[in-house]
Amino acid sequence: MDVRERLENAFDVAEQHLGVPRLIDAEDVDVTKPDEKSIMTYIAQFSRRFPDLPFGSINKEHGELLRWLAGTRQRLSQVIQVPITDIRTEYKEYVKEVKEFDEKQKQCKAFERKESKSPHFPGEKLKELKYLFDDVADRMSRWRKKLDANLPGDLRHIAEWINRAEEVLAHGININPSELTPEENLQRFTQFHQEHISVFADKDATAAKFHRLKRDPSIVNKQVAVEHLTNLDERLNIIMNSSEERGRYLDFEQTHWKIQIYFIQLEHLMKYLNKKQGDFNQTEQLSNEYKRKIFDEKLITIIENLVGELTHKAQCYSQLTKKDDRTAKEFHAYSDNIRKTLKSAVVDLKTKEHLLQETLDNWKVYQNSYEQLKVWLNEGEQILQRSSDEKLTYFANFNRWSQTHEQLHKAIEYLMSVCDNEIAANLRNKLLFINRRWKDICDLVEELERDQTMQKKREEFLATRASILDALETIDRELQHHPECTIKALKEQENRLYKVQSGIDAFNENIQSLVQLSQSLGHDGTNGHLQTCYDKLQQMQDKLPLILKRNKTMLGYLHKFEDGLPKC
Repeated sequence: MDVRERLENAFDVAEQHLGVPRLIDAEDVDVTKPDEKSIMTYIAQFSRRFPDLPFGSINKEHGELLRWLAGTRQRLSQVIQVPITDIRTEYKEYVKEVKEFDEKQKQCKAFERKESKSPHFPGEKLKELKYLFDDVADRMSRWRKKLDANLPGDLRHIAEWINRAEEVLAHGININPSELTPEENLQRFTQFHQEHISVFADKDATAAKFHRLKRDPSIVNKQVAVEHLTNLDERLNIIMNSSEERGRYLDFEQTHWKIQIYFIQLEHLMKYLNKKQGDFNQTEQLSNEYKRKIFDEKLITIIENLVGELTHKAQCYSQLTKKDDRTAKEFHAYSDNIRKTLKSAVVDLKTKEHLLQETLDNWKVYQNSYEQLKVWLNEGEQILQRSSDEKLTYFANFNRWSQTHEQLHKAIEYLMSVCDNEIAANLRNKLLFINRRWKDICDLVEELERDQTMQKKREEFLATRASILDALETIDRELQHHPECTIKALKEQENRLYKVQSGIDAFNENIQSLVQLSQSLGHDGTNGHLQTCYDKLQQMQDKLPLILKRNKTMLGYLHKFEDGLPKC
């Protein structure tokens, strides 16, 4: 917009909104030498239209506000400086001034809402109005403090405390926690809380004293105006409610930032615990750090206690009649969230503790087994070049070393899954090396054991076969033996033969076992020796009933013979 367009716009606004007739045009002004008389005549229209508006006013209402502000500021400046002659009379004047100030302030707010939407009212003028009203409010406050300072006796001390309390409450908590560390936040909130306690610790006693004084007939309307006492009472009630809310707020925030400090330590510990494990020394160091934090410093116990305090303080804040509902919800939400977070962290820590211990245990298995197994394998390779007896002696405890190898294998595989990449790669190479060595030795030992087993089976076969043959030979001699023809001799043989008869099944089983043993040795189960055993057993089975029958017949005859002999 050029100069001429701005002039046209100004003339239009003056004519339409201010009622100032348009006596000149933009072309009359936007020249090298404008007609001064015409311009002065036009300006005079503003003076006639708004004869009483102060300098700098935009419209009538704005001018009235400026005029009132200027007069009030000047009057208050004088009142503040002049000593009080009659406190009751002056306080009533103060009350009138407060009422007028409240009305003007409402008028100003309505004016601001209206003019803030207008493109023709400068924003700077609205800011100026706010500044002037704030200045008047400050002067009114100073006047009130002057009146309070002139109260008699204990009332003056109470009023001074009320003013101090109002300053603390009005000061607010002007910090941005996101810009500070938890330690700095805790320090600031602790300072606020200590200041709060120092100011409000005796508030109940102060309130009780005031309520006693305001009922004192020697004071009411004699020394102090009723309005003054009423004002003090109202302010005191506000302080009692606001200070309680502020105190509980600060109490919660102190615990909140204590928890944050400890949670940072917990998060730091969890960060290291969540990393891949290192070697034995690093894992042991981390385990010791875990024990120091959890068991020595009792980090979790401290946080659990603080969370309990925090929950209680959130409830105390919510129980207030006058409170910030949004803050109460935030306190409860934070308490619930921190409790859930802690519960999850405790479960995670238990898992990490078990993981650390399991890692250390597997490192110990590795340290105790790897070098020993390596030495045993080296010596075993040399022993395999020696005699069978030396081999058998050295590898007699092979099963124990097999268990050692299995434990070592499992330990290394576990460590590879939890350790960092560099350590895992080194362990993988060692596992491949030891497994390859173990397989070579294992194959040779298994071959040695097979040979030893076959030798034992051969010896067992020969011994069993010889035992069976000897037994069969003994039975055969018994079958061919003809005892004396006496009842005693025949009965003794009969008993021996019955015993043999009862053991026939056992003989069959022994021969079958011998056949199986022969087959395991790769021999023909029907070779000559085994066939001889079968033949002799068959002959024994055939002869045995006949001999028993013969002996039974002979025993019958002998019994009859003895029965026929005369008794001596």
